[in-house]
Amino acid sequence: MGVDKFFDLILNEHLVFNRADNFTDKNELLFDWISLDQHASGNELKQTEFDQRCKSLKESAFVSSWSAQKNESFGLWKVYLGGNNPGVAIKTNYQDLIKSFPSSRFDIVSGRVRYHTPTRGKAFDYMVQLDDEQLIGTKYAGYSYEHEVRLFLIPPSTNFGGQKIVQIPVSLDSLIHEIWLSPWIASWFQSTFNEIVDRLRPSILERIRPSRLNDNG
Repeated sequence: MGVDKFFDLILNEHLVFNRADNFTDKNELLFDWISLDQHASGNELKQTEFDQRCKSLKESAFVSSWSAQKNESFGLWKVYLGGNNPGVAIKTNYQDLIKSFPSSRFDIVSGRVRYHTPTRGKAFDYMVQLDDEQLIGTKYAGYSYEHEVRLFLIPPSTNFGGQKIVQIPVSLDSLIHEIWLSPWIASWFQSTFNEIVDRLRPSILERIRPSRLNDNG
């Protein structure tokens, strides 16, 4: 996440869930690759109904994305920070991630994303039988490098009146094991970053870790 979002997290103690149609990745829940199977399925009407279902889900589901990648990844820094930008990654584990929402009034669903490789003539039949939880947790196999774990809120439990983000209270002590700095945080800014964290949340100061992939030189 960007440094601004991290400071918002530790100052306000909430985790932001983005509505799926607000993602930077505009291909989210846009399964263009199953259109190859329109004629194989022999039913364009079902295809239209499925497209509408995906659109509706994209406009109503709220997602928080994490990675199960255990080691620091240069590629993931690039993807999640949108290039060579300063940011941080929060290291936690699955159990503490779930426990960090002790007082949430929402039903938060979690699970690993399934990366699907479409089989010619069978992709549509496979996708259309998935329920909403499975559908929002499915991506094309080309994204498998992300090792994504998702937390999400989906209808009918969500009714946020057109909001594009939802802020869910979290316990930072449960959530944050370590704070990894991105390779593009300059050494001079690390001192400033540490000072701000010390003022906002001194209990997590010792959890900050510099990147092992320094790219400032």
